[in-house]
Amino acid sequence: MLIPLPELDDRRWSDLVEESRALIPVLAPEWTDHNASDPGITVIELYAWLAEMDVFRANRVTDAARRRFHQKLSAALSCRRRKRKRHCRQSPPKRHDRCCEWW
Repeated sequence: MLIPLPELDDRRWSDLVEESRALIPVLAPEWTDHNASDPGITVIELYAWLAEMDVFRANRVTDAARRRFHQKLSAALSCRRRKRKRHCRQSPPKRHDRCCEWW
């Protein structure tokens, strides 16, 4: 039985825009035009859209990506263990194995 994956962030575009608009009077009280035609609101909406896309991608990590990350992590850890053993034996430093090239 698989454990259901949690949703990392459940905020949507409208939530992000509302939160940003609520901060305008606090951070920039001289900004009075909060209509959709204002370039600042357009930028807020654009950043909200980009943030929503990042949240969507973060919530959709595939099993293949998890396996690849686990392989890279275990390769890096085994490489570190080998390097530590070499230093303990006082042997001359050797070139890293292929597993360390990506790190």
